[in-house]
Amino acid sequence: MSLVFLSIALLPLFPFLLIVAVSRIYFRQKRVFGTFAFFHPYCDAGGGGERVLWLAINAIQKKFGKHNGQLQFVIYTGDIDRTPEQIIEKVRVRFGVSVPSGQMFAGFALGVEALCRHCPEWFVDTTGCPLTLPLFRWIASAKTMCYVHYPLITTEMVKMVDSRAVSYNNSSEIASSAILTNAKLFYYRFISLLYRACGHSSQMTMANGSWTAAHIANLWLCQPKIVFPPCDIETLEKLENRSEKALEGTALSSIILSVGQIRPEKNHLEQLRIFADVRRQLKERGSNLKLKLVIAGGCRNASDWDRSDEDLDSDSDVAWRLNVPFTELTELFTEAMIGLHTMWNEHFGISVAEGMAAGILMVAHNSGGPKLDIIADDGTSADENGIFAGDSGFLATTKEEYVEAILRILDLDRLDRNRIRKAARQRVKRFSDREFERSFCEAIEPLLRGEGGER
Repeated sequence: MSLVFLSIALLPLFPFLLIVAVSRIYFRQKRVFGTFAFFHPYCDAGGGGERVLWLAINAIQKKFGKHNGQLQFVIYTGDIDRTPEQIIEKVRVRFGVSVPSGQMFAGFALGVEALCRHCPEWFVDTTGCPLTLPLFRWIASAKTMCYVHYPLITTEMVKMVDSRAVSYNNSSEIASSAILTNAKLFYYRFISLLYRACGHSSQMTMANGSWTAAHIANLWLCQPKIVFPPCDIETLEKLENRSEKALEGTALSSIILSVGQIRPEKNHLEQLRIFADVRRQLKERGSNLKLKLVIAGGCRNASDWDRSDEDLDSDSDVAWRLNVPFTELTELFTEAMIGLHTMWNEHFGISVAEGMAAGILMVAHNSGGPKLDIIADDGTSADENGIFAGDSGFLATTKEEYVEAILRILDLDRLDRNRIRKAARQRVKRFSDREFERSFCEAIEPLLRGEGGER
């Protein structure tokens, strides 16, 4: 009788299993061997994620193209307002990467539609869309890989909701309500289970740093390969930082630079408070140093513009540079002495690495990527003021620590500041384009050679 009841209970699953089996047979017949498919809905955006995409394609072609015949690359994207040729030209100009257009097929499709248009041998998710992984592994029978920039959900997010703390991703309305808090906790836990199930479909998982890797290991129960994201180190380290010249003569001046998108988690309001306190203490000292804060950030949409309007300080010594082109940003890099980063638990912190490469003395948040990979990863403890003063930069947590770190940098002599610049530039060489290409190919090579993936 138990077998009968079990058969009846499983009966609704039979149509689903039949569809899966038939779909696998169908897509196996449609598979195009020697094809790499990348899932990247906004491949024309020109940001750090897109740099990963195009340099990964470039690295695969250079490393494996000769040994695998004529490799073909497919990009599943939603950028339908530009031609493949226009996208490739922008990649050449923005990133200095030349992608052979004859080997590029840009499929303007997403999800199931993407799979129906082109069934690849290898599939790579480079944007963090985990639902694509089971689709391509179990339906298309493709070999699946993913590069994770940040986890969809973290234990910190769950703990913050559970403690009913107010933050940028937990509004006061939810935090003040036990019913809404429990509902959000249920939602987060459901998403965590779904996220883990999708992660099990990745045969090779790469993470952009130690912080992301630790969270993915906990969520997906795997051991991701750490492949640091590529930064344009070669270009930035050639820049001549002119900030010391501004401290010569009688008209002393210095610039603090903050680079990052205008989003709540970047904590620009805290930067304004830090800047105000630094200026107040300089005034109390009787210093005649003219200090300026420049916030260079990208605004993605109308809400970002509204947020920048709310944060804008009327002080003439605070300048906002929104959506600046790269040429203007490099000019700011040459003028700034101090870099300011205040985001808690940033997954990597590419602006920190870029600032260090450009010769800026960085003061970053003592968490996430800046703590684990970029400025400090040797376990050195903070000093009596709670500040980590490493050979290549500074880490702080509270407003008081940030103020103390900035004042300490201003008090250093030129030789000591140059020593930190030299150490910082040497340290960030491991985040170069060349190092990324080497690490990326090393991670995926076993799967390409049919040796099976690591989880």
